[in-house]
Amino acid sequence: MHDIAQMTALAARAKAKVKASARGWTMVTEQEIVALAFIADVFLEDAALPAAPVPEAPEPVISTL
Repeated sequence: MHDIAQMTALAARAKAKVKASARGWTMVTEQEIVALAFIADVFLEDAALPAAPVPEAPEPVISTL
């Protein structure tokens, strides 16, 4: 297991890869993704999930003729 310094370094390296090129996300390793998720979990507040959209009522049908 990595300590917080190692996780921070991995997350910083992942960020640099992503910002360096358009293909950055394809070059990020699994460990770097875990580090990004760890840093997000540590430093970001939990947000409420968006509510599911309310389905719209169908248009009223005057006649089926």
